[in-house]
Amino acid sequence: MDTSSGFFSFRQSVRDTWALDLRRHNSTLVFLLGRDPNEEDGGISDKVREEADLRGDLLVADVVDHYNNLTLKSMLAIKFFLSLEKRIQVVLKKDFPLLKHLKNTET
Repeated sequence: MDTSSGFFSFRQSVRDTWALDLRRHNSTLVFLLGRDPNEEDGGISDKVREEADLRGDLLVADVVDHYNNLTLKSMLAIKFFLSLEKRIQVVLKKDFPLLKHLKNTET
């Protein structure tokens, strides 16, 4: 799921709600972030590093997190998933704004 580094509470809300169902279906959720241009030390805040260590579900792309770089972030995510040794059957990419309206797509 594409998100930005400052959306800590959003990511936790996703983990605490609909992402719980993913585990029942042997699926994994990964949050895709870019580097924060306002942060020193490689563009990754201590809070994001701590979250990554604690949760293990953050993938930080080596690109500045900006709307103009969404395609680069997506390509880096695809490259990451293709490099995994285990076989992945489906990758579903969701953007932050789309998730807020996910209930509108349920039937």
